[in-house]
Amino acid sequence: MFILPAQMGGELQLPARLVFV
Repeated sequence: MFILPAQMGGELQLPARLVFV
């Protein structure tokens, strides 16, 4: 599920992954 937001926000890929993980 962390892949969906990661793709949507390229710049927020790092923070998005950390928050989801």
